[in-house]
Amino acid sequence: RPVPTAAAKHPRTTNWII
Repeated sequence: RPVPTAAAKHPRTTNWII
């Protein structure tokens, strides 16, 4: 899984990061 770096900038991106 990609590092939650983008999720940190975009909380909504956490959906696709999973």
